[in-house]
Amino acid sequence: MNNMSNLFVDANEKEISTLGSNYLRNFLSTGSLENGFCTVTDKRVYFRGKCYTKSGNNYKSTKEEKTVDLKDVTGTGFTFIKRFWLMILAILCTIWAVVLTFSLVASLPELNESEGWSSILLVIFVAILPTIVLWGLYWFLKVKVFEISFAGGKIAFKASSYNENEVNNFQRALRQAKDNYKEAPNTVSNSSGADELKKYKDLLDSGVISQADFDIAKKKILG
Repeated sequence: MNNMSNLFVDANEKEISTLGSNYLRNFLSTGSLENGFCTVTDKRVYFRGKCYTKSGNNYKSTKEEKTVDLKDVTGTGFTFIKRFWLMILAILCTIWAVVLTFSLVASLPELNESEGWSSILLVIFVAILPTIVLWGLYWFLKVKVFEISFAGGKIAFKASSYNENEVNNFQRALRQAKDNYKEAPNTVSNSSGADELKKYKDLLDSGVISQADFDIAKKKILG
């Protein structure tokens, strides 16, 4: 594959901007794709390759091939993907460490001075250490992603896999394309309606459908 238009639903679509242009060029020349790319045209947004999809409150790393109409895009922005299972473990360890510490402090009167403090401090340290490690992993292993929201879901790309200027320029281009698309919705609708009507007229002329069928279709198209 070496023709960009082969990726588009409509060969007349115009490419406006691409996030991951290097990955796209490699895909067009070799057919292989590691990191994902996203291309916006004057009509649609195309996602392909490695990305994150959101289901509920969780993101999942996956390889995606998806097309979204430009009119269905609802927003863009940056967010962080955090590993909530680490947070759950950290909370459980914190609770365990607090309970253990209070239990040991409460038992101090029963311990003599020689065996008391050294043993208690050692146990408290052992209890707190995994808690600190888990909270540290939770905060430092978060992944910054560039997210595109659309009707029906969200797709995100790992921000560190792309140049910062490239991401910002793509985000700006996508928003401008969205604004420009909104400016002339009736033109697009009328054009597609005329094409649809012409198709039914050709079917009528060739005898595939009856005049009654054509009239029904015409009424639906013209409203």
